[in-house]
Amino acid sequence: MYLRRFLALVLVSGLMVLGAAPAAAAGFTKVGTLGFSWDSDLVGARLTSLGGADIAGEQGAEVVLANPAPLGFGTGVVAAYSRLDNYIFWDDGADLESLAVAGGWESLRVSFCRVGYGNDDVLLFLPWDPDGRHTSYHTSMTVLGLSWEPARRWLGSTFWRLAVGVNQRHYRYDRFGTVTTSDGWDAGATLGWERPLRGGGISLRGAWSKQNVSGATIKYFEEFPNSPLQQPWRGGVTARGHLNWPAASRELVALMLAYTHVEQAGDYFHDADQYGMELTLGGILAIRYGYDNDTVARPESWGMGLILDEHFMGPVQARVHWSRLNYDPDWIVSRDLWGVDVGIDF
Repeated sequence: MYLRRFLALVLVSGLMVLGAAPAAAAGFTKVGTLGFSWDSDLVGARLTSLGGADIAGEQGAEVVLANPAPLGFGTGVVAAYSRLDNYIFWDDGADLESLAVAGGWESLRVSFCRVGYGNDDVLLFLPWDPDGRHTSYHTSMTVLGLSWEPARRWLGSTFWRLAVGVNQRHYRYDRFGTVTTSDGWDAGATLGWERPLRGGGISLRGAWSKQNVSGATIKYFEEFPNSPLQQPWRGGVTARGHLNWPAASRELVALMLAYTHVEQAGDYFHDADQYGMELTLGGILAIRYGYDNDTVARPESWGMGLILDEHFMGPVQARVHWSRLNYDPDWIVSRDLWGVDVGIDF
């Protein structure tokens, strides 16, 4: 009961239809028949550069958007922020922003993420108001997740890891003063195997998730019936190997390969195969490539990351991310997505 009350208090966001704008014309949006198809594509700067594929390996705060059961990071806190300017092609003031915070305590992890865009100064022309009037619109989606890693307690010192988790998603759609909301539930699990080797180590992880297991819908207009929200299944696997640099007490080089399949249910028919690769050099510089065959015209993405760990910042760790999103220039020019996450272990 207390958990339900806590969830109800902190969930404060939502979702907005893109209206008459073509679905292919917005930054993250995949081709879809309904405007709210963007909600499962917003996964932060790092995962975006990897085509959305690394849902099993990523432990950053924003991964809760795609995986309700990320593996824990022990006792500590991590926060992340991502931004894509001019998300809506016809409204320069509508910037897509993602803010996430995750806290871990032994085998438990609580995650919070809010994604949204909108504008407070939109000139709206109506048939009965040809001179136009200034108004606003806002769309947001809030995810609150709780995951538990029983393998830490049950299996003790072992190569195996297991996490299970649930999310509650709260959608909020404010269309020129008319507000509607909806709530749904996600569920998932992640299984991992890690083994140190002489001079390095390897890991293999797999994740499964189901978004909107409760079948939530949202009503945008009184004259239309409730519209279904997305219900994708996701299955992903991530393999990573690294070689150590003993003199510097850090990784010399690491290679990560990831694959995720997204299977849509209900009225959504755009399934996806996502591939990602990340090469990390000296534990400092990450070079990324992603491929998602359910994107607009050009399925490739690129990115880089700067990693500042305890060697630079003591107990604090920080990562800066850049992603380039490629699109059909007839619709929209390529966009840059920036992000940063900061964490501290206790």
